[in-house]
Amino acid sequence: MPQSRPESLRRNPPRAALVEGLRHDRAFRRYWSAHAISTAGSTVSLVVLPILMYQRTGSALLTALLGTAFIAPYVLLGLFAGALADRVDRRRLMIGCEFASAIALGSIPVASGLGVLSTAQLFVATTIAGIAFVGFDSAQFGALPALFGRAQLITAMTALGSIDNALYIVGTALGGLLASTIGAAPAIALDAASFVVSGVLLTGVRGSFGDKRDEKSTTGWDRWRSDIAEGVLFLWRHRLIRALTLAGSAAALTGGAVTGLLVVYAVRQLGLSDTDVRIGLLFSAGAAGALIATVLVPRLTRRFDIPRLNLVTRTLSLLLVVALALQHTFVLALAVYIAFTIAESLAIWTAIAFRQLNTPDHLQGRVNVVGRMTALAGQPIGAALGGVIAQFASVGTALLVMSLGLAASTISGWLGPLRTASGAPLRTASGAGNDSGREASQ
Repeated sequence: MPQSRPESLRRNPPRAALVEGLRHDRAFRRYWSAHAISTAGSTVSLVVLPILMYQRTGSALLTALLGTAFIAPYVLLGLFAGALADRVDRRRLMIGCEFASAIALGSIPVASGLGVLSTAQLFVATTIAGIAFVGFDSAQFGALPALFGRAQLITAMTALGSIDNALYIVGTALGGLLASTIGAAPAIALDAASFVVSGVLLTGVRGSFGDKRDEKSTTGWDRWRSDIAEGVLFLWRHRLIRALTLAGSAAALTGGAVTGLLVVYAVRQLGLSDTDVRIGLLFSAGAAGALIATVLVPRLTRRFDIPRLNLVTRTLSLLLVVALALQHTFVLALAVYIAFTIAESLAIWTAIAFRQLNTPDHLQGRVNVVGRMTALAGQPIGAALGGVIAQFASVGTALLVMSLGLAASTISGWLGPLRTASGAPLRTASGAGNDSGREASQ
């Protein structure tokens, strides 16, 4: 009679077994394909949409505001979207959001071909796509653990994240090429088509995207308020999720400043011309660092406790931002920036993974969307503050001042519960996270 496997292995199967299991999981292959196709189209639009706006208006302000039009819905509607995603059929919501994005973005090349494209339409289409992204993302937080299990959650997340970063490197270059050959507006048709294909593929993903919650007796605004409060209170009372979320919010200010000042940093501190191809290398290096981080996450999270791993990576991020502010040589700055994006991405991924592992299924959308909202709100604020400081002082000084956000999150982490947390992911690898939520809140 064969001996049974040790309990530790049953709860935490080797990473190779998890990867192999997902590789042969038809539902995951279909989900991954839908995600990859949609992301490929979005990376093209990431470059092509601002090019189209600038070609039409010649305005740097309107071009910058176009990106804000996509982000603003997440900050403004995130709590409502999270409550909605935890209430309705997540599969239908995700598919509907993909088709809504396809229609909104598809209207741009159609209007351009008819000669009626306006600046207002670009803003409206981008805003609708941003709203659709909020709904899709909120539903996806709960869909992933429901579809593939909590034991495989980190492996599934990083598999999706890896293709995101790889496509970012290729897609942004492709977007520039398409804009210069077939034109910016026609290139957006590829993104619209990618959303259609993604939506169709999602219809064929077998398995549960998570059970809908039972409707409460309350109706209207009282029900929305109750739903939102339930998610926010869970996050706040879970001391580790609360600590990770607050740390991530502060760190987002620094990350936004670093990204927003990257071009200025290259020109003013590294001495490159504003047309130097090495500026593009800095952006590619950032994407490469994020890709490396997604490869490392499954290995590191199975070896170290997630909260303390997050704390260590945030500490490394702080040291690397300071090092970046002091660099004046391109090669050294490139190496430091890659290391920074690796550490920063590890901190982001571990915080997301911990929230999903420790949040009950019926709260996934509401709890996780708060973390995403705070990061998205912090990044543009950090970029704006960093820009103001750099306007009156050196770029290095701006980075050092903006590193205070990351310093605050790091210090609070070392003084708070993250330093002493242990074993958290093991307790929730196969459960709904309720027990850890009660324990962590005590």
